[in-house]
Amino acid sequence: MPKCLTITLIRYGFIAIVFCLAFPSGSLAATIKIGGTGAASGTMRLLAEEFIKTQPDVSMKFQPV
Repeated sequence: MPKCLTITLIRYGFIAIVFCLAFPSGSLAATIKIGGTGAASGTMRLLAEEFIKTQPDVSMKFQPV
């Protein structure tokens, strides 16, 4: 991966984290839909399970493509 692309991804990730911390969702309920196939789907499922433990008002729906 080119170095400039890596730096850009890190920069956008940092901006996203700051945005989430600056504007917390409070008690808003949400559903996040995750779709796709491949090796990443198992990882996404594990991450979603851990995320739901910290955010009980959020639900996840997995939609295979």
